[in-house]
Amino acid sequence: MESPENYDNVLLGLEPGSEVNVHTEKKTFYNAIFKKYNPDKKVGYFLIDQFYEFKSFLLPIPLRKIVSMDLPVELQQGNQDTEGQEVLFNLSQSVSDDDE
Repeated sequence: MESPENYDNVLLGLEPGSEVNVHTEKKTFYNAIFKKYNPDKKVGYFLIDQFYEFKSFLLPIPLRKIVSMDLPVELQQGNQDTEGQEVLFNLSQSVSDDDE
């Protein structure tokens, strides 16, 4: 499990509209669309269930609730143009290693 500080860096560098899987202790949110991050409150906002008509909603997820994240493929392929993307790449590698 990564510390919330690592997810702070991840969400700061993640582009709005990125599709991720967010894992919490109780539930996994597949194909969640990242909308925004509030670093003061340490809360990420994700569009959930966008494939279901009339059921999609914006879900705030506090960093302390996130146990892992599956990041966009383009970030896992080593595209490290910025410091934020480098953090995303490194975190995605450690999450992937833990899943095996």
